[in-house]
Amino acid sequence: MAKSRTTKPIQWKEAKKCLAYLESEKQYHFLLTLAIGFYTGYRVSDLLELKYSDFQKDLLHIRERKTTKQRDLPVFPEIRRIVEWCRTEQLKQEDDFIFTRARYRSRQPITKAAFINRVKAAFEFCGLKFKNISAHTLRKTFALHYYSLMEKRVGSHRALIETAKILNHSNVEVTRRYIGIDEVTKEEVLAAWDLEF
Repeated sequence: MAKSRTTKPIQWKEAKKCLAYLESEKQYHFLLTLAIGFYTGYRVSDLLELKYSDFQKDLLHIRERKTTKQRDLPVFPEIRRIVEWCRTEQLKQEDDFIFTRARYRSRQPITKAAFINRVKAAFEFCGLKFKNISAHTLRKTFALHYYSLMEKRVGSHRALIETAKILNHSNVEVTRRYIGIDEVTKEEVLAAWDLEF
């Protein structure tokens, strides 16, 4: 049997601990990589287009490269604070791309491969060891956290629909597999159902 190569999300509590540690260690590039990935759930191709100025607005507006769909997301106060702190500490300009090489003079975003390597290095720096770490770990962590918050408010079925929408997935089954939610089978429901006539 072939080993699974699927990356898994991490719990939001673990993500927040990692961000706090990176900030305390002033690991600006690692902090920006994980924080923006966790808070936006964007794909790598969309993340690489982001500039510091994008986080000074109330909403992030992007047209996803993969789906060509528009995706708007609020700029949460915590991510705005992190981005502005990193920008100031690194003496970056508002119109600079966020994901560049460590040298200040670099004005172009890093490659997708370099971004993925940065994700892996950031997790390693935090001491988090997971199998198959990739950029999808960030997106899946966002998705799982969004689903968990939504589930508390509207129930699991509606939460799955809303999570599929925010990820621009084609259907809820894709989303269910993406964040690793096991579907309750019909048999399990019927076995637990107290039928009264």
